[in-house]
Amino acid sequence: MLYFEKIILDTSLVGKELLPRLVSIYSPLVANWVNEQETKFRHWVDAAVKMDSWIPVDTNSIKHSSSVVDLFSMLVQTTPFVFSLNLPEVTEFFISTSLGLFNSVLETYAESIVQGCGATNRPLLIPASANEYASNKLIRIKGPSSSSKNPIPMPQETIYSRAASQKLESLIVRMNNVHFATVQLRELIIDIQLNCNKGIKFPLEKVASIFNGAKQRFEACL
Repeated sequence: MLYFEKIILDTSLVGKELLPRLVSIYSPLVANWVNEQETKFRHWVDAAVKMDSWIPVDTNSIKHSSSVVDLFSMLVQTTPFVFSLNLPEVTEFFISTSLGLFNSVLETYAESIVQGCGATNRPLLIPASANEYASNKLIRIKGPSSSSKNPIPMPQETIYSRAASQKLESLIVRMNNVHFATVQLRELIIDIQLNCNKGIKFPLEKVASIFNGAKQRFEACL
């Protein structure tokens, strides 16, 4: 119950049934704010990836590049605001929706890493084994030789073959970014759960589940 509602009910000015349904008013506003932030965050990720030179921040000790650092800095700085809304009726909705936005932004970044390595399709992240190639990836070429019973093997396109034209240094930095992102994601989840313990009514177990999509995307890159 909101503070002003409690005052009105305590003074018996009106009955509870006559109070405005503030949850129905606030929920669309919260959803609109999150949608606007998602657009801004996605544009930011696109710009950060395009501007990234894919060289280590510090060649002596830090092997990842700047975009992943800036990404998590943005999320960490936004976290306190997510837990600052003092409206109990919409707090859980606001937090879950905002954290869903975080997850979506991280998935977008993970996908940009994949595309930067040359892969354009998620199944290509998993290289074909020799047995799979031999048994399933043989393609018959139509034409004069199509009557032949022996199929002509065609190489399957994998993340490795697509990345062959990329500079090795750039690919290594991208993979270092993924590894750094997995570590930072665990720390971000812990930080969010600590905020949940500070009087905010939000299920701790739900925090980790919200980020399952991002975790799976980053793990698929490694």
